[in-house]
Amino acid sequence: MATRLRFAVLATVLFALSAAPVRATGMLDACHGPFTEVYKRFIHREIHGTGNDAYQAQSVDYRAIGKYQGWTAYLDRITSADGARVRSATGNNAKAFWINTYNALLLDEVVKRYALPRKLASVQDIPRIWTKRRIVALRPGSLTHIEDTLKRMDDPRVGLALITASRGSPLLMEQPYESGAIDTQLDRACYAFLLIPGNFRIDSAANTLHLSGIFTERLEWFQLGTPVRLPGLRGYYSDADQAVLSFVIPRVPPEKRAYVLGRHPTIVYDEFDWSLNDLKQ
Repeated sequence: MATRLRFAVLATVLFALSAAPVRATGMLDACHGPFTEVYKRFIHREIHGTGNDAYQAQSVDYRAIGKYQGWTAYLDRITSADGARVRSATGNNAKAFWINTYNALLLDEVVKRYALPRKLASVQDIPRIWTKRRIVALRPGSLTHIEDTLKRMDDPRVGLALITASRGSPLLMEQPYESGAIDTQLDRACYAFLLIPGNFRIDSAANTLHLSGIFTERLEWFQLGTPVRLPGLRGYYSDADQAVLSFVIPRVPPEKRAYVLGRHPTIVYDEFDWSLNDLKQ
């Protein structure tokens, strides 16, 4: 009962996605402070379902972001951030800074393309989107470079914190990730993602477990470090599937966890939805 209650309370809290202000404690947190205003103005949220089955969907008003002067000022802060501090940052300070930077730069790539006459259907239609060089903290870098930096921190939760600007994307948090709160924020991001039916869905009639395609797109994230394998998986699933399930199962409600560990359903990784998560006007 206590575990079920914890998930019921968590489902309610998740829709705030860190709504209570968290005081920035890291030296780099202030750089991304303006994102809170961007979220309030331009990230549109819809709540679907009720009770424990409720989940959040997001869409982004890219056109309006492009007209917002505060967006340019925010990007300037990233570009001109203190290079020495960024390069010397470690632990949660570095993790929060680079997650926020990745998400902001990816949003900006879409914002720039969205302003062009040709309709943008997917972030994948943007040439060199992952390898294009941008200036961060007075030095050039790319989204791929940032991913590589974050992978060295051995935190698989980050795989569900980096957005993809698509319908299948992990959710944006209401506040930027902050060094003093990032563990709680990352946990919330993972739980919120897995509440969405398209990301974790059991078909008991067919005894199949449908998982988001992000777990194949970003498989290496969920194999970081020395992941603990849940008992009861070996002999039923491949090493890759065990890594994914060992990450996912502790983050779903207890009845779903019990079903997977007891029935060993066949895993189906659904095709990842790369269609742009823009706000339909």
